[in-house]
Amino acid sequence: MIKWNKRYNKVALTVLLLAIWFFSLLYYIRDMKNSLWNQVVSEILEVTAQGGHAFEVYIEKDMQILTRIIKHLSMDKVKDEASIMEIVDFFQDSETGFTVVDLDHGILYGENGKGARRLDSDDLEMYERFAEKGVTEPYMDPDTGRSVIGGYQRFTFADGTHGIAQVKRRMSTVAEEFMLSFYDDQGFSYIANDKGDILIRSFNRNNNSSTFSNIFSVIRLSGNSSEALQSFSDSMLQGKEGVMRFSLEGEKNVLAFTPVEGSNGWYLIAIVPDAVVMKHADEILKSSQTAMILLGSVLVVLALFLYMDRQSQKKIMEKEGDLQYRERLFGILANNTNDVFLMFTTDRYQLEYISPNVERLLGISQEEVKKDIRVIQRRLADNEEAISLRNIKRMKVGSSVVHEGERIHRRTGEPRWFFETLYKTSVDHSERFVAVLSDRTQERKSELALRDALAIAKTANESKSVFLSNMSHDIRTPMNAIVGFAALLQRDAGNPEKVREYTRKITSSSQHLLGLINDVLDMSKIESGKTTLNLSVVSLAELVEELGAMMQPQAKAKHQQFKIDVYDIYNEEILGDRLRINQILINILSNAIKYTPEGGRIDMVVRQMPQNTKNYARFHFEIRDNGIGMSQEYLETIFQPFTRESTKKTSEIQGTGLGMAITKNLVELMGGTIEVESQRDKGTTFRVDLELRVKEQDVDPDFWKKHGVTKMLIVDDEEEICIGIQNVMADTGVQISYALGGQPAVSMAQKAQSEGMGYDLVMIDWQMPDISGIETARRIRRIVPSHVPVMILTAYDISRIEQEGTEAGIDGFLQKPFFLSNFRLMLDHLKSDHTEEKEAVQEQDNILAGKNILAAEDNELNAEILTELLEMAGASCQVAGNGREALEMFEGAESGQYDLILMDVQMPVMDGYEATRAIRGCRHPQAKTIPIIAMTANAFSEDVKDALDAGMDEHVAKPIDMERLKSVIKDIIKRKAE
Repeated sequence: MIKWNKRYNKVALTVLLLAIWFFSLLYYIRDMKNSLWNQVVSEILEVTAQGGHAFEVYIEKDMQILTRIIKHLSMDKVKDEASIMEIVDFFQDSETGFTVVDLDHGILYGENGKGARRLDSDDLEMYERFAEKGVTEPYMDPDTGRSVIGGYQRFTFADGTHGIAQVKRRMSTVAEEFMLSFYDDQGFSYIANDKGDILIRSFNRNNNSSTFSNIFSVIRLSGNSSEALQSFSDSMLQGKEGVMRFSLEGEKNVLAFTPVEGSNGWYLIAIVPDAVVMKHADEILKSSQTAMILLGSVLVVLALFLYMDRQSQKKIMEKEGDLQYRERLFGILANNTNDVFLMFTTDRYQLEYISPNVERLLGISQEEVKKDIRVIQRRLADNEEAISLRNIKRMKVGSSVVHEGERIHRRTGEPRWFFETLYKTSVDHSERFVAVLSDRTQERKSELALRDALAIAKTANESKSVFLSNMSHDIRTPMNAIVGFAALLQRDAGNPEKVREYTRKITSSSQHLLGLINDVLDMSKIESGKTTLNLSVVSLAELVEELGAMMQPQAKAKHQQFKIDVYDIYNEEILGDRLRINQILINILSNAIKYTPEGGRIDMVVRQMPQNTKNYARFHFEIRDNGIGMSQEYLETIFQPFTRESTKKTSEIQGTGLGMAITKNLVELMGGTIEVESQRDKGTTFRVDLELRVKEQDVDPDFWKKHGVTKMLIVDDEEEICIGIQNVMADTGVQISYALGGQPAVSMAQKAQSEGMGYDLVMIDWQMPDISGIETARRIRRIVPSHVPVMILTAYDISRIEQEGTEAGIDGFLQKPFFLSNFRLMLDHLKSDHTEEKEAVQEQDNILAGKNILAAEDNELNAEILTELLEMAGASCQVAGNGREALEMFEGAESGQYDLILMDVQMPVMDGYEATRAIRGCRHPQAKTIPIIAMTANAFSEDVKDALDAGMDEHVAKPIDMERLKSVIKDIIKRKAE
C-alpha cells in the first residue's frame, strides 16, 4: 500500500511535471512566436521607413538640381534658345533628363537633345494644369519609349515669361537603386500612390509584379475583410505608416507601408510572406520541441538546455539582423553620398569591395574595377598616379596617406575634384587597404567662386579708394573756384564787369560740382537697385534737336566739327524715359568732346532698324570721334564703376569714372545693348541699341494735298540724305526727286517748269561743293512761281545765314537732321504769319509778371535767392518755413490771393508731400485747382512720380532754372485752360 502510494505519488508527480512541462511548452511556443513576430514586424517597418527616407532624399536631390537650373534660367542674360539649352545640357546626363517649358509661347526646350520644339495644344494644356511644384507619376516618354518619373517646378524668366522646369529619370534606374528586397529576395517592395496604384516595381525574381497593378484591388480580390482594407486605405490617405497582414493570392503576407515625403501622396510598401517571416522562428521552435521531448524526463536539465539554447539563438538572430540592417543601410548611404569606398588586399591588390556609386561618380562600372583596380588610377586628369602602388607597400597598419586632385569622369568627360584617403588596417588578423574617394567638386567650385569674389571685392575696394581720391580732387577744384571768386566778388563789388565775370565763373563751377554730385547719386541708386524708368511720350525730333543745341556750343568752343545724321526714322514719337535717354547720349557725347583734341570731329548717327516686335521700334545710335582713343586693356573695364584710364592726356581732364558705368546700367535697364570700339590716337566708336514702344501718331492723311505739295525736289550733295528723305516720305503720296548738286538742281527745275510739271516745293542743302545753297536758291527762285516754297536744309546755325537767305528769296530754314514732323510744322508755319509765335515767346517771358507766389522753403539762403529771382521776373513771393506753415498761410488766404505754390519736399514739421495732400484736401476754394510745383534737389524719375502722386502738378529740380520754371508754369496754365 505504501509502495503503491509512493508509485502513485511518483506517477502523479511525473504527470504533474509532464503537465507543467506540456503547458510550459505551449506557453513558451506562443510567447516565442509573439516575440519573434513583433521583432520581425518592427524590423520590416524600420527597413521600409529607411527605404522611404532614401527615396525622399533621391527626390529632394533632383528637386535641388531643378532649383539650381531655375536660378540660372531666371537670370537676365537667359533670353534665347541657345542660352536655355546651354543650361539644360550642363545638368543632364544619360540617366537624368531636364526639360524647360515656355508656357507663354508654348515651346519645349531640351527634349532628348533635340533643342526646342513647339508644343501642341494638348501637351501645353497638360503643362498648364501642373501645380506650383511636385513630382509626376510614372509616364511613357514619347521620345525614348521608356517609362520615366520626374519632378517639376514653376518659375518666371527674367522678362516675365512663365515657365516650368522638369527633371525625369528612367523607371528602371529608380527601381534598381531604391527598391528594397530582403529575406533572400523573398520580400519585395513597391512605390504606390494613395489610391493604391502601383507606380514603381522592384526588380525581384520572386515578386508578383506582373499579376496586379493596384494593391487595394488585389487585397479585395484575395478575400480580405472590407474593414481591414478600409483601415489600410484610410491610413494611407491620412499620411500614416504601419504594418498589416493580408492574404494575397491565397498566401498570408506581412505588409509594411510608410509615406514618401516630398511626393504627391506616394507610399513605399514592403510585402513579405508569413512563411518567410517565421522561417527562422519555426526552426527554433522545432529544435526546442525536439530537445524538450528527448530530455523531458530530466526537466531541470531540459529547462537549463532550453534556456541556454534560447539565449544563444536570440543572440545569433540579433547579430544576423544587425548585420543585414547595417549592410542595407551602408548600401543606401553609399548610393546617396559622393564618396566611393574600396577595400583590397595588400599583396596582389585584389579588390574585395567597391561601393556601387563608383559608376555614377567616376563613370566606371564595378566589374571593370574588380578586373583591374588600376583602372581608377587611369582616370586622373594629369595622367599620374595619385597614390603610388609602389609606395603604399611601406605603409604600416593604422597609417594613412592623403591626395587631392582632378579626375575625369569617363562617361561625361567632365573634370571632377576628389579628396582621396588610403588607410592600412587589420581585418580578422589580415592586413587590408581601405580607400575613400570623396567627390568635392561643389566645394571646390564654391572655394574658387569665393576666391573670385574676394578678388572682385578687393578690386572694387581699390577702385573705390582711387575714386575717393579722384573725387576729393575733382570736388575741391570747383569748390576752390567758388570760394575764391566769392572772395573776389566781395573785393570788387563795385566793378560791374568783374562782378559779371566772377558770377559767370561761379555759375560754371557750380554746374560742374552739381554734375559730379549727380553722377555719384545716380551710381548709388543704380547699385542699390532703386533706379526706375519714368515713361512718357518722347519726340525724337525734339530730343535730337536739344542734343545738338547742347553739344554744338561745347564742340564749337574747341573748334571741333560736330554733326548729327538721321536715317530712316519712321516713328518719331515713342514711349520712354526722356531724361534717361538724354543722359545716355549726353554722357557719350560729352566724353567724345572732352577726349577729342581741338579741331577734331564728332559724328552722331541715329537710324531706325528693321522692326522685330509689333508696336516696338529699334533705334541704333552711333557716336564716332577721332580723339585720343583708349587702350584695349582699359576697354575691358570701361563700364566698371570708379575706373578711369591713367595716361598723361586723361589726367588733365576732369571726371569721376562713373559716367560709362551709369550709361551701361541705364541702357540695360531699358533692355538695350551698348558696345564700344577704340584705338589709341585714332578715335572711339560707341553703339547703343534701344527697343522702344511706338506711340500711335494722329496724322492727317490729306495734309500734303491741303498744303499743295504733290511733287518735291531735294538738293543735297550727300545722296544718302536724299534717299533717307525719300524713304521717310514714301507713304505720304508726294513724288520726290533729288539732285546731287546746285547745277543739276537748276537744270531739273528749269526742265520741269518748261514741261508744265513744276515742283510744288524745293529743299536745298546750305553747303554744296559746286554752287552754294544760297546761290542755288537764287537761281531756282527765278524759275519757279513765287507761291512755291524754297527751303534751306542745314546743319549750321540758322541765325548766321537767315538774313542772307531771306534776301535770296528763301521762305524757310529747316535744321538738319531731317525729321518729318519738323517739316510738317514748317509748312504750317509758312501758311500762317509769325504773330502767334512772337506772342508766345513774349507770353513766356512775361508769364511770372504780376503773379503772387507762395513758396515753402526751410533754408533761409535758398528762400532769399528764390525771392530775388522771382521779383526780377516781376512776381511777388511770400515764404513759409515748413509745410505746416505753408498750409496755414494758404488756408488763411482769400480766394485768388495766391496764383501758384512752389513746394520744397524735405522740410521740418511737415514735408512737402504731406503739405500738398493737406492743401488738396482742405476747404479752400482753390484747394483743387491752384498749381503746386515741386521744388527739390531730389531729381530722380521716382521723385518726379512721388511728387505727382502727392497731388503736385509739376516737378522742377534745384538749383532753380528760371527759364525752365517759366516753361513749366506756361504748360500748367495751358493744361488748366484746356
